[in-house]
Amino acid sequence: MQNESQSEEEITDINVTPLVDVMLVLLVIFMVTTSYLDQSGIAIELPSASTGSVGQQGVTINIDKDGQPYYQQAVVSDAELVRILQGQEGQVNIAADRHAPHGKVIAVIDLLRSQGITAFSLQTLAN
Repeated sequence: MQNESQSEEEITDINVTPLVDVMLVLLVIFMVTTSYLDQSGIAIELPSASTGSVGQQGVTINIDKDGQPYYQQAVVSDAELVRILQGQEGQVNIAADRHAPHGKVIAVIDLLRSQGITAFSLQTLAN
């Protein structure tokens, strides 16, 4: 009887090593893929600054070197931008090419303010 009960012993420990391995692999995959999610696909050369920052959460408006605004990789007019920004809550990010006309960047900022949006950021690259 004694031998039978010893061979039918319950397993009370769980080996967590495989679980930790899987979680670390998932973490690495998540970190790598999230770095590509914010890529707009539009050729924009951001200006650099010693206190540079990359986009926060929220809507991002891209302005290419010719001053053309984009929203989600599509060219938008000022009227379309107003429609997109209506009821927008949270921060709006402006990613303007370093060679974009200054007047166009100011026009987009003015458009944001006309919609009651005062929380916005200008994206730059950190030195």
